[in-house]
Amino acid sequence: MKKILAALLIACMVLSVSAVALAAYEPIITNESTGDDDYKNLEEALAEAKAGHTIKLLKDIKTSSTITITKGITLDGNGHTLKYTGSDRAIDMPPGADDAGADGDVITIKNLNVKCSASSCQRGINYNASGKLTLDNVTVKGDNITYAINMPGSADNCVVTINGGSYTGCIALNVWGEKSTITATNTEFTTVDNNSVEGYCTVMLNNNGEISANNTKIFLEGNTTVTVEGSHREDSSPSGNDTAEGKIINNTSNKIDINVNVAAVKFYGTDNSYGLTTLQGAVDTFIEHNASEINLLRDVEEDVEVPKSIVLNVNGFKNKGTIYLTDEDAAVIVTNKDDTVPAKDGLNVKSKVIGLAVVYQDDDGAYVLVPGYTITFDAGDDTVTSTMDPETVPENSKYTLPANGFTAPAGKQFSHWIIEGEEDVILPAGDEITVNEDITLVAIWKDIPTAKITFDPNGGTPNGGTSMDLIWIIIKGSNIQLPEEDYITAPAGMKFSAYLINGEKYKALDIVPVPGDMTVKVLWEDIAAAPVVTPAPTAAPAAPKTGDNTNIALWMALMAISAVALVGLRKKSKASK
Repeated sequence: MKKILAALLIACMVLSVSAVALAAYEPIITNESTGDDDYKNLEEALAEAKAGHTIKLLKDIKTSSTITITKGITLDGNGHTLKYTGSDRAIDMPPGADDAGADGDVITIKNLNVKCSASSCQRGINYNASGKLTLDNVTVKGDNITYAINMPGSADNCVVTINGGSYTGCIALNVWGEKSTITATNTEFTTVDNNSVEGYCTVMLNNNGEISANNTKIFLEGNTTVTVEGSHREDSSPSGNDTAEGKIINNTSNKIDINVNVAAVKFYGTDNSYGLTTLQGAVDTFIEHNASEINLLRDVEEDVEVPKSIVLNVNGFKNKGTIYLTDEDAAVIVTNKDDTVPAKDGLNVKSKVIGLAVVYQDDDGAYVLVPGYTITFDAGDDTVTSTMDPETVPENSKYTLPANGFTAPAGKQFSHWIIEGEEDVILPAGDEITVNEDITLVAIWKDIPTAKITFDPNGGTPNGGTSMDLIWIIIKGSNIQLPEEDYITAPAGMKFSAYLINGEKYKALDIVPVPGDMTVKVLWEDIAAAPVVTPAPTAAPAAPKTGDNTNIALWMALMAISAVALVGLRKKSKASK
Protein backbone atom coordinates (compact mmCIF):
# COMPACT_ATOMS: atom_id res chain seq x y z
CA MET A 1 0.00 0.00 0.00
CA LYS A 2 2.82 2.38 0.88
CA LYS A 3 4.47 1.64 -2.45
CA ILE A 4 1.27 2.46 -4.30
CA LEU A 5 0.92 5.76 -2.47
CA ALA A 6 4.54 6.67 -3.20
CA ALA A 7 4.07 5.95 -6.91
CA LEU A 8 0.97 8.09 -7.02
CA LEU A 9 2.75 10.90 -5.24
CA ILE A 10 5.65 10.81 -7.71
CA ALA A 11 3.25 10.80 -10.66
CA CYS A 12 1.44 13.83 -9.27
CA MET A 13 4.69 15.70 -8.80
CA VAL A 14 5.78 14.94 -12.38
CA LEU A 15 2.43 16.13 -13.72
CA SER A 16 2.63 19.26 -11.60
CA VAL A 17 6.11 20.14 -12.83
CA SER A 18 5.06 19.51 -16.42
CA ALA A 19 2.01 21.71 -16.02
CA VAL A 20 4.09 24.49 -14.52
CA ALA A 21 6.59 24.17 -17.36
CA LEU A 22 3.82 24.30 -19.94
CA ALA A 23 2.22 27.26 -18.24
CA ALA A 24 5.61 29.10 -18.14
CA TYR A 25 6.30 28.76 -21.90
CA GLU A 26 5.54 31.90 -23.90
CA PRO A 27 6.57 32.26 -27.55
CA ILE A 28 8.83 35.21 -28.42
CA ILE A 29 8.67 35.01 -32.23
CA THR A 30 5.99 33.90 -34.64
CA ASN A 31 5.82 33.27 -38.35
CA GLU A 32 2.53 34.94 -39.18
CA SER A 33 2.45 33.28 -42.57
CA THR A 34 2.56 29.71 -41.16
CA GLY A 35 1.39 30.19 -37.56
CA ASP A 36 4.57 28.58 -36.20
CA ASP A 37 5.88 30.09 -32.97
CA ASP A 38 8.14 27.36 -31.57
CA TYR A 39 11.43 29.16 -32.27
CA LYS A 40 14.39 29.38 -29.91
CA ASN A 41 15.63 32.63 -31.42
CA LEU A 42 15.19 35.05 -34.30
CA GLU A 43 17.96 33.41 -36.34
CA GLU A 44 16.09 30.12 -36.38
CA ALA A 45 12.82 31.78 -37.41
CA LEU A 46 14.52 33.63 -40.29
CA ALA A 47 16.31 30.48 -41.46
CA GLU A 48 13.06 28.54 -41.73
CA ALA A 49 11.04 31.36 -43.29
CA LYS A 50 10.43 31.45 -47.02
CA ALA A 51 10.32 34.47 -49.33
CA GLY A 52 7.13 36.42 -48.70
CA HIS A 53 6.72 35.28 -45.09
CA THR A 54 6.30 37.66 -42.16
CA ILE A 55 8.31 37.09 -38.97
CA LYS A 56 6.89 38.95 -35.99
CA LEU A 57 8.45 39.66 -32.61
CA LEU A 58 6.28 39.07 -29.58
CA LYS A 59 8.88 40.30 -27.07
CA ASP A 60 12.12 42.26 -26.92
CA ILE A 61 15.12 40.11 -27.82
CA LYS A 62 18.83 40.38 -27.08
CA THR A 63 21.69 38.99 -29.17
CA SER A 64 25.42 39.37 -29.72
CA SER A 65 25.18 37.77 -33.17
CA THR A 66 24.35 39.56 -36.40
CA ILE A 67 20.78 39.00 -37.60
CA THR A 68 21.16 38.01 -41.27
CA ILE A 69 18.29 38.24 -43.75
CA THR A 70 18.91 36.34 -46.98
CA LYS A 71 15.50 36.39 -48.65
CA GLY A 72 12.60 38.70 -49.35
CA ILE A 73 10.69 38.56 -46.06
CA THR A 74 9.02 41.01 -43.68
CA LEU A 75 10.48 41.44 -40.21
CA ASP A 76 7.81 43.04 -38.02
CA GLY A 77 9.23 44.25 -34.72
CA ASN A 78 5.70 44.84 -33.44
CA GLY A 79 7.04 47.80 -31.45
CA HIS A 80 9.68 45.70 -29.68
CA THR A 81 13.44 46.16 -29.38
CA LEU A 82 16.31 44.20 -30.88
CA LYS A 83 19.19 44.79 -28.46
CA TYR A 84 22.48 44.09 -30.21
CA THR A 85 25.53 43.71 -27.97
CA GLY A 86 28.05 42.90 -30.72
CA SER A 87 30.43 45.31 -32.42
CA ASP A 88 29.90 44.64 -36.14
CA ARG A 89 26.38 44.93 -37.59
CA ALA A 90 23.02 44.38 -35.93
CA ILE A 91 21.09 43.44 -39.11
CA ASP A 92 22.82 42.39 -42.31
CA MET A 93 21.44 41.80 -45.80
CA PRO A 94 24.31 40.43 -47.94
CA PRO A 95 24.53 40.49 -51.76
CA GLY A 96 21.67 38.55 -53.33
CA ALA A 97 19.56 38.69 -50.17
CA ASP A 98 16.39 39.95 -51.83
CA ASP A 99 16.54 38.59 -55.38
CA ALA A 100 15.40 35.04 -54.72
CA GLY A 101 12.11 35.67 -56.49
CA ALA A 102 11.78 35.86 -60.26
CA ASP A 103 11.40 39.64 -60.18
CA GLY A 104 13.23 40.26 -56.92
CA ASP A 105 11.45 40.19 -53.57
CA VAL A 106 11.21 43.16 -51.23
CA ILE A 107 12.76 43.00 -47.78
CA THR A 108 10.62 44.95 -45.32
CA ILE A 109 11.60 45.82 -41.76
CA LYS A 110 8.97 47.64 -39.74
CA ASN A 111 7.96 48.72 -36.25
CA LEU A 112 11.36 47.74 -34.85
CA ASN A 113 13.75 49.48 -32.44
CA VAL A 114 17.39 48.53 -32.96
CA LYS A 115 19.52 49.33 -29.90
CA CYS A 116 23.30 48.90 -30.23
CA SER A 117 24.66 48.76 -26.69
CA ALA A 118 28.36 48.05 -27.33
CA SER A 119 30.87 50.87 -26.83
CA SER A 120 31.57 50.68 -30.57
CA CYS A 121 29.30 49.29 -33.29
CA GLN A 122 30.07 49.50 -37.00
CA ARG A 123 26.58 49.29 -38.48
CA GLY A 124 22.98 49.25 -37.33
CA ILE A 125 21.38 48.11 -40.61
CA ASN A 126 23.71 46.96 -43.40
CA TYR A 127 22.07 46.56 -46.82
CA ASN A 128 24.50 45.22 -49.43
CA ALA A 129 22.03 43.82 -51.96
CA SER A 130 20.76 45.25 -55.22
CA GLY A 131 17.00 44.80 -54.91
CA LYS A 132 14.36 46.60 -52.85
CA LEU A 133 14.37 47.45 -49.15
CA THR A 134 11.57 49.15 -47.19
CA LEU A 135 12.07 50.50 -43.68
CA ASP A 136 8.79 51.49 -41.98
CA ASN A 137 8.87 53.11 -38.54
CA VAL A 138 12.32 51.76 -37.64
CA THR A 139 14.65 53.28 -35.06
CA VAL A 140 18.40 52.68 -34.95
CA LYS A 141 20.30 54.13 -32.01
CA GLY A 142 23.38 53.44 -29.91
CA ASP A 143 26.19 55.02 -27.95
CA ASN A 144 28.67 54.94 -30.82
CA ILE A 145 27.38 53.57 -34.13
CA THR A 146 29.54 54.39 -37.13
CA TYR A 147 26.71 53.95 -39.67
CA ALA A 148 23.05 53.73 -38.62
CA ILE A 149 22.22 52.65 -42.20
CA ASN A 150 25.06 51.50 -44.43
CA MET A 151 24.83 50.61 -48.12
CA PRO A 152 28.21 49.18 -49.25
CA GLY A 153 29.60 48.88 -52.77
CA SER A 154 27.35 45.99 -53.85
CA ALA A 155 24.20 48.01 -53.18
CA ASP A 156 24.01 49.09 -56.83
CA ASN A 157 20.80 49.74 -58.79
CA CYS A 158 18.66 49.24 -55.69
CA VAL A 159 15.55 51.02 -54.43
CA VAL A 160 15.36 51.87 -50.72
CA THR A 161 12.22 53.41 -49.21
CA ILE A 162 12.39 54.83 -45.67
CA ASN A 163 9.12 55.89 -44.05
CA GLY A 164 9.23 57.55 -40.65
CA GLY A 165 11.55 56.36 -37.91
CA SER A 166 14.85 57.79 -36.72
CA TYR A 167 18.48 56.87 -37.39
CA THR A 168 21.39 58.06 -35.26
CA GLY A 169 25.10 57.44 -35.76
CA CYS A 170 28.37 59.11 -36.67
CA ILE A 171 26.85 58.90 -40.15
CA ALA A 172 23.11 58.24 -40.16
CA LEU A 173 22.83 57.21 -43.83
CA ASN A 174 26.01 56.17 -45.64
CA VAL A 175 25.83 55.11 -49.29
CA TRP A 176 28.56 53.55 -51.45
CA GLY A 177 26.39 51.81 -54.06
CA GLU A 178 25.90 53.49 -57.42
CA LYS A 179 22.83 54.12 -59.61
CA SER A 180 20.44 53.61 -56.69
CA THR A 181 17.40 55.54 -55.50
CA ILE A 182 16.77 56.23 -51.81
CA THR A 183 13.63 58.07 -50.69
CA ALA A 184 13.20 59.12 -47.06
CA THR A 185 9.84 60.56 -45.96
CA ASN A 186 9.14 62.04 -42.50
CA THR A 187 12.39 60.56 -41.22
CA GLU A 188 14.88 61.82 -38.63
CA PHE A 189 18.59 61.48 -39.46
CA THR A 190 21.05 62.54 -36.75
CA THR A 191 24.83 62.64 -36.53
CA VAL A 192 26.42 62.58 -33.07
CA ASP A 193 30.00 63.86 -33.38
CA ASN A 194 32.10 63.48 -30.23
CA ASN A 195 35.26 62.77 -32.25
CA SER A 196 38.09 65.29 -32.04
CA VAL A 197 39.93 63.86 -35.07
CA GLU A 198 37.53 64.10 -38.01
CA GLY A 199 34.06 65.36 -38.83
CA TYR A 200 31.11 63.46 -40.30
CA CYS A 201 28.16 63.96 -42.60
CA THR A 202 24.70 62.91 -41.46
CA VAL A 203 23.58 61.84 -44.96
CA MET A 204 26.44 60.80 -47.21
CA LEU A 205 27.07 59.80 -50.83
CA ASN A 206 30.52 58.32 -50.40
CA ASN A 207 33.55 57.87 -52.62
CA ASN A 208 37.03 56.59 -51.76
CA GLY A 209 38.46 56.77 -55.26
CA GLU A 210 37.70 53.11 -56.00
CA ILE A 211 34.11 52.66 -54.82
CA SER A 212 31.66 55.47 -55.43
CA ALA A 213 27.93 56.17 -55.05
CA ASN A 214 28.00 57.85 -58.44
CA ASN A 215 24.61 58.49 -60.09
CA THR A 216 22.79 57.57 -56.87
CA LYS A 217 20.03 59.95 -55.78
CA ILE A 218 18.76 60.55 -52.24
CA PHE A 219 15.36 62.26 -52.02
CA LEU A 220 14.44 63.91 -48.70
CA GLU A 221 10.65 64.27 -48.54
CA GLY A 222 7.84 65.33 -46.21
CA ASN A 223 9.09 66.49 -42.81
CA THR A 224 12.43 64.72 -42.95
CA THR A 225 15.10 66.34 -40.75
CA VAL A 226 18.88 66.09 -40.96
CA THR A 227 20.76 67.35 -37.89
CA VAL A 228 24.17 67.27 -36.18
CA GLU A 229 24.73 66.92 -32.43
CA GLY A 230 27.68 66.22 -30.12
CA SER A 231 30.63 68.05 -28.58
CA HIS A 232 32.36 68.42 -31.96
CA ARG A 233 29.26 69.08 -34.03
CA GLU A 234 30.91 72.16 -35.59
CA ASP A 235 33.30 69.78 -37.40
CA SER A 236 30.45 67.88 -39.08
CA SER A 237 27.81 68.76 -41.64
CA PRO A 238 24.24 67.62 -42.37
CA SER A 239 25.11 66.11 -45.72
CA GLY A 240 28.00 65.40 -48.04
CA ASN A 241 28.20 64.43 -51.68
CA ASP A 242 31.58 62.98 -52.67
CA THR A 243 30.42 61.85 -56.11
CA ALA A 244 30.72 63.53 -59.49
CA GLU A 245 27.14 62.84 -60.59
CA GLY A 246 25.19 61.66 -57.54
CA LYS A 247 22.63 64.01 -55.95
CA ILE A 248 21.05 64.71 -52.56
CA ILE A 249 17.74 66.44 -53.22
CA ASN A 250 15.89 68.27 -50.45
CA ASN A 251 12.16 68.43 -51.21
CA THR A 252 11.22 69.30 -47.63
CA SER A 253 10.46 72.74 -46.23
CA ASN A 254 13.29 72.27 -43.71
CA LYS A 255 16.65 73.95 -44.25
CA ILE A 256 19.20 71.23 -44.98
CA ASP A 257 22.69 72.21 -46.11
CA ILE A 258 23.75 70.07 -49.08
CA ASN A 259 27.55 70.05 -49.21
CA VAL A 260 29.14 69.08 -52.51
CA ASN A 261 32.63 67.81 -51.73
CA VAL A 262 35.41 68.33 -54.26
CA ALA A 263 38.06 66.09 -52.68
CA ALA A 264 38.30 63.25 -50.19
CA VAL A 265 41.24 62.53 -47.87
CA LYS A 266 42.11 58.88 -47.35
CA PHE A 267 43.81 57.85 -44.11
CA TYR A 268 46.37 55.09 -43.59
CA GLY A 269 45.06 51.74 -42.37
CA THR A 270 41.46 52.29 -43.46
CA ASP A 271 39.31 52.42 -46.56
CA ASN A 272 37.38 55.33 -45.10
CA SER A 273 37.85 58.82 -46.49
CA TYR A 274 36.86 62.28 -45.37
CA GLY A 275 35.17 64.54 -47.91
CA LEU A 276 35.95 68.26 -48.09
CA THR A 277 34.13 71.06 -49.90
CA THR A 278 37.40 72.76 -50.93
CA LEU A 279 40.68 71.44 -52.29
CA GLN A 280 42.55 73.68 -49.84
CA GLY A 281 40.64 72.04 -46.99
CA ALA A 282 41.67 68.63 -48.31
CA VAL A 283 45.34 69.69 -48.46
CA ASP A 284 45.21 71.06 -44.91
CA THR A 285 43.53 67.89 -43.58
CA PHE A 286 46.04 65.65 -45.40
CA ILE A 287 48.98 67.48 -43.82
CA GLU A 288 47.42 67.72 -40.34
CA HIS A 289 46.73 63.98 -40.11
CA ASN A 290 49.65 62.73 -42.23
CA ALA A 291 47.12 61.03 -44.50
CA SER A 292 47.82 58.66 -47.36
CA GLU A 293 46.11 60.30 -50.33
CA ILE A 294 43.85 63.07 -51.59
CA ASN A 295 41.29 61.96 -54.17
CA LEU A 296 39.93 64.60 -56.52
CA LEU A 297 36.17 64.01 -56.87
CA ARG A 298 35.25 66.45 -59.65
CA ASP A 299 36.68 69.21 -61.83
CA VAL A 300 37.46 72.28 -59.71
CA GLU A 301 38.84 75.77 -60.20
CA GLU A 302 40.68 76.75 -57.04
CA ASP A 303 44.03 78.28 -56.16
CA VAL A 304 45.70 76.16 -53.46
CA GLU A 305 48.81 76.61 -51.29
CA VAL A 306 50.84 73.49 -50.46
CA PRO A 307 53.49 73.89 -47.71
CA LYS A 308 54.55 70.21 -47.56
CA SER A 309 54.57 67.09 -49.69
CA ILE A 310 51.15 65.71 -50.61
CA VAL A 311 49.82 62.81 -52.71
CA LEU A 312 47.07 63.81 -55.14
CA ASN A 313 45.05 61.25 -57.12
CA VAL A 314 43.37 63.34 -59.83
CA ASN A 315 41.01 60.48 -60.79
CA GLY A 316 40.72 61.79 -64.33
CA PHE A 317 39.61 65.24 -63.13
CA LYS A 318 41.29 68.66 -63.38
CA ASN A 319 41.99 71.69 -61.24
CA LYS A 320 41.70 74.77 -63.43
CA GLY A 321 43.23 76.90 -60.70
CA THR A 322 46.88 77.04 -59.64
CA ILE A 323 48.65 74.91 -57.03
CA TYR A 324 51.39 76.96 -55.34
CA LEU A 325 54.30 75.28 -53.56
CA THR A 326 55.07 77.60 -50.64
CA ASP A 327 57.99 75.88 -48.89
CA GLU A 328 61.24 74.31 -50.06
CA ASP A 329 60.01 70.89 -48.84
CA ALA A 330 56.69 71.17 -50.67
CA ALA A 331 55.87 68.73 -53.47
CA VAL A 332 52.85 67.26 -55.25
CA ILE A 333 53.07 63.54 -56.03
CA VAL A 334 50.47 62.99 -58.72
CA THR A 335 48.63 59.77 -59.55
CA ASN A 336 45.67 59.01 -61.78
CA LYS A 337 43.46 55.94 -61.76
CA ASP A 338 42.81 56.68 -65.45
CA ASP A 339 46.18 55.50 -66.74
CA THR A 340 45.32 56.51 -70.32
CA VAL A 341 45.86 60.15 -69.37
CA PRO A 342 49.17 61.47 -67.96
CA ALA A 343 48.65 62.23 -64.28
CA LYS A 344 50.12 65.72 -64.56
CA ASP A 345 47.63 66.77 -67.25
CA GLY A 346 45.09 69.24 -65.95
CA LEU A 347 47.34 70.65 -63.20
CA ASN A 348 49.07 74.02 -63.07
CA VAL A 349 51.76 74.05 -60.37
CA LYS A 350 53.88 77.12 -59.55
CA SER A 351 56.41 78.17 -56.92
CA LYS A 352 55.96 80.85 -54.29
CA VAL A 353 59.46 80.33 -52.94
CA ILE A 354 61.94 82.93 -54.20
CA GLY A 355 64.88 81.23 -55.86
CA LEU A 356 63.16 77.85 -56.25
CA ALA A 357 61.36 76.73 -59.38
CA VAL A 358 58.81 73.97 -60.04
CA VAL A 359 59.79 71.03 -62.23
CA TYR A 360 57.97 67.79 -62.95
CA GLN A 361 60.08 64.67 -62.39
CA ASP A 362 58.79 61.81 -64.52
CA ASP A 363 60.58 59.13 -62.50
CA ASP A 364 58.84 60.14 -59.29
CA GLY A 365 55.65 61.43 -60.90
CA ALA A 366 55.98 64.54 -58.78
CA TYR A 367 56.17 68.30 -58.96
CA VAL A 368 59.17 69.40 -56.86
CA LEU A 369 61.19 72.56 -56.25
CA VAL A 370 64.69 73.07 -57.61
CA PRO A 371 67.03 76.11 -57.68
CA GLY A 372 66.20 78.56 -60.46
CA TYR A 373 66.06 82.17 -61.58
CA THR A 374 63.54 84.69 -60.31
CA ILE A 375 61.37 86.93 -62.49
CA THR A 376 60.01 90.04 -60.80
CA PHE A 377 57.49 92.50 -62.23
CA ASP A 378 57.56 96.31 -62.28
CA ALA A 379 54.40 98.34 -63.10
CA GLY A 380 56.51 100.99 -64.83
CA ASP A 381 54.35 103.81 -63.43
CA ASP A 382 54.51 105.30 -59.95
CA THR A 383 50.73 105.83 -59.85
CA VAL A 384 50.08 102.08 -60.02
CA THR A 385 49.64 100.53 -56.55
CA SER A 386 48.76 96.95 -57.57
CA THR A 387 51.42 94.23 -57.67
CA MET A 388 52.27 90.97 -59.44
CA ASP A 389 53.85 88.05 -57.58
CA PRO A 390 57.38 87.09 -58.64
CA GLU A 391 57.97 83.75 -60.34
CA THR A 392 60.96 81.42 -60.34
CA VAL A 393 61.81 79.24 -63.33
CA PRO A 394 64.46 76.54 -63.83
CA GLU A 395 67.75 77.47 -65.49
CA ASN A 396 67.65 77.65 -69.31
CA SER A 397 63.90 77.04 -69.29
CA LYS A 398 61.37 78.56 -71.65
CA TYR A 399 59.10 81.10 -70.01
CA THR A 400 55.85 82.40 -71.50
CA LEU A 401 55.37 86.08 -70.81
CA PRO A 402 52.13 86.57 -68.84
CA ALA A 403 49.23 88.90 -69.50
CA ASN A 404 49.31 92.16 -67.59
CA GLY A 405 48.23 91.76 -63.98
CA PHE A 406 48.55 95.41 -62.92
CA THR A 407 45.73 97.92 -62.72
CA ALA A 408 46.33 100.29 -65.64
CA PRO A 409 47.04 103.98 -64.97
CA ALA A 410 44.24 106.43 -65.80
CA GLY A 411 43.74 106.77 -69.54
CA LYS A 412 46.29 104.05 -70.32
CA GLN A 413 46.28 100.47 -71.51
CA PHE A 414 48.93 97.76 -71.47
CA SER A 415 51.21 97.66 -74.51
CA HIS A 416 54.03 95.14 -73.89
CA TRP A 417 56.86 94.06 -71.59
CA ILE A 418 60.50 94.98 -71.63
CA ILE A 419 63.36 93.47 -69.64
CA GLU A 420 64.89 96.06 -67.36
CA GLY A 421 68.10 97.22 -69.00
CA GLU A 422 66.97 96.03 -72.44
CA GLU A 423 64.46 98.77 -73.26
CA ASP A 424 64.81 98.41 -77.02
CA VAL A 425 63.45 94.84 -77.10
CA ILE A 426 59.64 94.74 -77.27
CA LEU A 427 58.17 91.62 -75.65
CA PRO A 428 54.40 91.12 -76.19
CA ALA A 429 52.46 89.03 -73.68
CA GLY A 430 52.38 85.40 -74.82
CA ASP A 431 55.90 85.43 -76.29
CA GLU A 432 58.48 82.93 -75.01
CA ILE A 433 61.87 83.87 -73.62
CA THR A 434 64.79 81.80 -72.28
CA VAL A 435 65.76 82.72 -68.71
CA ASN A 436 69.40 82.37 -67.67
CA GLU A 437 69.48 84.94 -64.87
CA ASP A 438 67.25 86.87 -62.51
CA ILE A 439 65.29 89.46 -64.50
CA THR A 440 62.73 92.20 -63.98
CA LEU A 441 59.90 92.62 -66.48
CA VAL A 442 58.66 96.20 -66.81
CA ALA A 443 55.14 96.99 -68.07
CA ILE A 444 54.91 99.54 -70.88
CA TRP A 445 51.70 101.53 -71.25
CA LYS A 446 50.13 103.48 -74.10
CA ASP A 447 47.32 105.99 -74.35
CA ILE A 448 43.87 104.60 -74.83
CA PRO A 449 42.74 105.87 -78.29
CA THR A 450 39.53 107.86 -78.13
CA ALA A 451 37.00 109.17 -80.62
CA LYS A 452 34.79 112.28 -80.38
CA ILE A 453 31.11 111.92 -81.19
CA THR A 454 29.38 115.23 -81.95
CA PHE A 455 25.60 115.48 -81.98
CA ASP A 456 24.12 117.98 -84.47
CA PRO A 457 20.76 119.03 -82.92
CA ASN A 458 19.58 120.39 -86.28
CA GLY A 459 17.52 123.11 -84.64
CA GLY A 460 16.70 121.12 -81.50
CA THR A 461 17.78 121.84 -77.92
CA PRO A 462 19.90 119.57 -75.64
CA ASN A 463 17.73 118.13 -72.89
CA GLY A 464 20.41 118.88 -70.32
CA GLY A 465 20.41 122.49 -71.36
CA THR A 466 24.13 122.62 -72.20
CA SER A 467 26.15 122.10 -75.35
CA MET A 468 28.35 119.62 -73.44
CA ASP A 469 25.54 117.09 -73.86
CA LEU A 470 26.26 117.17 -77.58
CA ILE A 471 29.82 115.78 -77.29
CA TRP A 472 30.72 112.23 -76.24
CA ILE A 473 34.30 110.94 -75.81
CA ILE A 474 34.38 107.19 -76.49
CA ILE A 475 37.12 104.55 -76.72
CA LYS A 476 37.97 104.22 -80.37
CA GLY A 477 36.85 100.93 -81.87
CA SER A 478 34.12 100.34 -79.29
CA ASN A 479 30.34 100.41 -79.80
CA ILE A 480 27.78 102.91 -78.51
CA GLN A 481 24.04 102.81 -78.08
CA LEU A 482 22.32 105.80 -79.59
CA PRO A 483 20.19 107.81 -77.12
CA GLU A 484 16.43 107.92 -76.71
CA GLU A 485 14.29 109.95 -79.12
CA ASP A 486 13.90 112.78 -76.58
CA TYR A 487 17.64 113.16 -75.84
CA ILE A 488 17.38 116.40 -77.82
CA THR A 489 14.15 118.40 -77.59
CA ALA A 490 12.51 118.83 -81.01
CA PRO A 491 11.84 122.27 -82.55
CA ALA A 492 8.26 123.54 -82.33
CA GLY A 493 5.89 121.60 -84.56
CA MET A 494 8.47 118.84 -85.19
CA LYS A 495 9.14 115.35 -83.84
CA PHE A 496 12.05 112.88 -83.96
CA SER A 497 12.54 110.99 -87.22
CA ALA A 498 16.00 109.33 -87.17
CA TYR A 499 19.72 109.73 -86.44
CA LEU A 500 21.91 110.29 -89.49
CA ILE A 501 25.52 108.98 -89.41
CA ASN A 502 27.69 109.07 -92.53
CA GLY A 503 24.63 109.14 -94.76
CA GLU A 504 22.87 106.20 -93.02
CA LYS A 505 19.76 106.48 -90.87
CA TYR A 506 19.49 104.79 -87.45
CA LYS A 507 16.67 104.43 -84.93
CA ALA A 508 16.94 105.52 -81.32
CA LEU A 509 18.76 102.95 -79.12
CA ASP A 510 20.47 101.30 -82.11
CA ILE A 511 24.01 99.95 -81.46
CA VAL A 512 26.62 101.46 -83.79
CA PRO A 513 30.41 101.02 -84.02
CA VAL A 514 32.77 103.92 -83.42
CA PRO A 515 35.75 103.60 -85.80
CA GLY A 516 36.75 107.23 -85.18
CA ASP A 517 35.42 110.76 -84.80
CA MET A 518 31.92 111.14 -86.21
CA THR A 519 28.86 113.38 -86.25
CA VAL A 520 25.38 112.22 -85.36
CA LYS A 521 22.72 114.47 -86.89
CA VAL A 522 19.15 114.45 -85.60
CA LEU A 523 16.51 114.39 -88.32
CA TRP A 524 13.09 115.90 -87.60
CA GLU A 525 9.72 115.64 -89.31
CA ASP A 526 6.56 117.74 -89.16
CA ILE A 527 3.96 116.79 -86.67
CA ALA A 528 0.90 115.95 -88.88
CA ALA A 529 -1.97 118.51 -88.59
CA ALA A 530 -5.22 117.22 -87.20
CA PRO A 531 -7.62 116.33 -90.07
CA VAL A 532 -10.52 118.83 -90.75
CA VAL A 533 -13.89 117.20 -90.21
CA THR A 534 -16.62 118.47 -92.68
CA PRO A 535 -20.22 118.09 -91.39
CA ALA A 536 -22.47 115.89 -93.53
CA PRO A 537 -25.31 117.80 -95.44
CA THR A 538 -28.74 117.84 -93.82
CA ALA A 539 -31.25 115.59 -95.63
CA ALA A 540 -34.68 116.97 -96.79
CA PRO A 541 -37.62 115.88 -94.67
CA ALA A 542 -39.44 112.89 -96.01
CA ALA A 543 -43.00 113.30 -97.38
CA PRO A 544 -45.67 112.15 -94.98
CA LYS A 545 -47.15 108.80 -95.67
CA THR A 546 -50.88 108.71 -96.66
CA GLY A 547 -51.40 105.08 -96.71
CA ASP A 548 -51.54 105.05 -100.54
CA ASN A 549 -48.60 103.22 -101.99
CA THR A 550 -49.25 104.25 -105.66
CA ASN A 551 -46.26 105.69 -107.49
CA ILE A 552 -46.47 109.54 -107.29
CA ALA A 553 -44.72 110.02 -110.66
CA LEU A 554 -47.39 107.91 -112.32
CA TRP A 555 -50.18 110.06 -110.84
CA MET A 556 -48.49 113.26 -111.98
CA ALA A 557 -48.22 111.92 -115.53
CA LEU A 558 -51.90 110.97 -115.59
CA MET A 559 -52.86 114.41 -114.29
CA ALA A 560 -50.87 116.08 -117.12
CA ILE A 561 -52.57 113.92 -119.79
CA SER A 562 -55.94 114.72 -118.30
CA ALA A 563 -55.24 118.46 -118.48
CA VAL A 564 -54.22 118.24 -122.17
CA ALA A 565 -57.34 116.28 -122.99
CA LEU A 566 -59.50 118.84 -121.20
CA VAL A 567 -57.99 121.73 -123.22
CA GLY A 568 -58.64 119.84 -126.47
CA LEU A 569 -62.25 119.30 -125.62
CA ARG A 570 -62.79 123.00 -124.90
CA LYS A 571 -61.30 123.99 -128.29
CA LYS A 572 -63.52 121.49 -130.08
CA SER A 573 -66.58 122.86 -128.29
CA LYS A 574 -65.87 126.45 -129.50
CA ALA A 575 -65.44 125.29 -133.06
CA SER A 576 -68.82 123.62 -132.97
CA LYS A 577 -70.44 126.88 -132.03
